[in-house]
Amino acid sequence: MAVASALIGAAATIGGSLLKGSGANAAAELQAEGNAQAIAEQRRQFDRVQQLLAPYAQGGTGAFSQLLALAGAAPQQTNWQAYAQSNPALMQAFNAQRINPYGGGMQDLATFAQQWQQRNDPRADLSQFQTGGMDAQQQAISQFERSPMFQALARQGEEGILQNASATGGLRGGNVQGALGQFRPALLNQQIQQQLSTLSGIAGLGQNAAAGVGNAGMQSGNNISALLQDTGQARGYGALGSSAALGGGLSSLGDILGGALGGSGPISAATVANLTPAAASTILANPSIF
Repeated sequence: MAVASALIGAAATIGGSLLKGSGANAAAELQAEGNAQAIAEQRRQFDRVQQLLAPYAQGGTGAFSQLLALAGAAPQQTNWQAYAQSNPALMQAFNAQRINPYGGGMQDLATFAQQWQQRNDPRADLSQFQTGGMDAQQQAISQFERSPMFQALARQGEEGILQNASATGGLRGGNVQGALGQFRPALLNQQIQQQLSTLSGIAGLGQNAAAGVGNAGMQSGNNISALLQDTGQARGYGALGSSAALGGGLSSLGDILGGALGGSGPISAATVANLTPAAASTILANPSIF
């Protein structure tokens, strides 16, 4: 009877240890699930911030490019499409392509032209196809001068000069012609300076938007990293708790079985742990063997 009681106690001890271990693992998984939801929310919020600030960042990028062009500080860039269209052999190769020989399938003309030049015409003079610096500035000024806004201002100003001269009887005077000759250049300079200021403001908005996205990304990254670390620790503690509970149960089992065998001393936890499931089942089902 003593042995049977001991075995019942041993079974209860092992069962309780397994329940403790299962509870530790379950708690760890619940914490990991909560952290996963928090990570998903962090990413969702960052995507939302990025979406909200995207128009400002894009507008700022465009304004900054125009600002560089008007200021004569635009970097040199190669017009690869113009280079390709001036090279019959390149265009023939581009039109005949079925599978991109450089890998990746069909390409746009600019990319194809750049790779073709590097492979087949590395010493080509590309200066005539490059834009930037003073060339880009001249192009930007010409485009601004042809803009509807400048044309409207210039037309209104010139009509005002002519109407004033007509009212005072000096329509054919040299002063009128001089005023007309000076008006457009002065207006263009004034409007360019105003445009530079406007573009600077828009570029600043874009810079702030980009910085906001960057800060949000860093904050989200830090929060997600902390949550991932917390998840790892929770699962680690769960595994340790499960092992500790099972180890404690096996140690108690050894004490119980050792006492039931006549006080010859506790059976070690390692000995019990090494029992096969069949052996353990046999012991529990046949206490008379003791």
